[in-house]
Amino acid sequence: MIAHKTLTSTICLLCMMVAYTSYAELGESTATFTFGKIEILKTGEQEWRFLEKGMVLAADDLVRMPPFSLMRLKIANDTRLPTLPGGREVFVRTLINEGLQRRDAQKGRRVNEAFDESPAIDVLPVGNKSKTRNRTSAFEKTPAVKISQSELERLRHKIDLLPDEVAFLVSSFLVTPAQENADNPSYPAPKLDMARKLYGILNTIEAESSLRPLLYAQLLHYAGLDVDLSANEKGQLFVVFDSDISSNNAKQIAANEQLIYKRQGEDTVWISVQLQAVQQNFTTAWYQGSQQ
Repeated sequence: MIAHKTLTSTICLLCMMVAYTSYAELGESTATFTFGKIEILKTGEQEWRFLEKGMVLAADDLVRMPPFSLMRLKIANDTRLPTLPGGREVFVRTLINEGLQRRDAQKGRRVNEAFDESPAIDVLPVGNKSKTRNRTSAFEKTPAVKISQSELERLRHKIDLLPDEVAFLVSSFLVTPAQENADNPSYPAPKLDMARKLYGILNTIEAESSLRPLLYAQLLHYAGLDVDLSANEKGQLFVVFDSDISSNNAKQIAANEQLIYKRQGEDTVWISVQLQAVQQNFTTAWYQGSQQ
């Protein structure tokens, strides 16, 4: 009897997975609600644009959502999915799959927990200025690595000294970049894509939080990117790197000009990333870096 129930549950789960895949891979979706400066890279295009309500999305479109942004999608048969949280860069098909899972798990609840344990609210109280202000200031409450000017100069001299054990971990990844980028071969900024993936590798390496910015700079340097360390007036440490994209083609990096780091004397787009004391994804670190 127990075995029969287990088999039935497994079959139901497989059917749901097939249904989710069918929706995500084949069907179009429509953005019915957006909150925040969400960007989209349409399939086959080279420039990012801002996502607008009512825009039709393909499964392979790439969406970049700022931290604290929200969006909702509508798929086939006028099926409206629950609110999806931001702080990531993700394919539309992934958002659809997540939305379907949220819908099935919601069971009438107005607020449902995200799979990354952050809350997603189906009805946003639009126009609440105090809440908007709290969201934008949340970065300031996140612990950042701080540094003196003399320590900054000392670390800069270590950017080309990636530890051998770490170099060994990433060497195979760097030898086959085309294979690693197979999930999105049309990404218009290869060095930005490389930096994003190296950030993912960084999060798998055990290191003290104070050493993570230097280690990330070392990884970028090892991969052939022009990279530097910088600090703002508060002494917060940032990693900045050259995307190798001309400033005239900045939209290949982002539609949101705030994400573009203005480096004096350079005619290419630079990007600033702030690594906090806690691990986060590259997109969140990038938005934090843009706050300096």
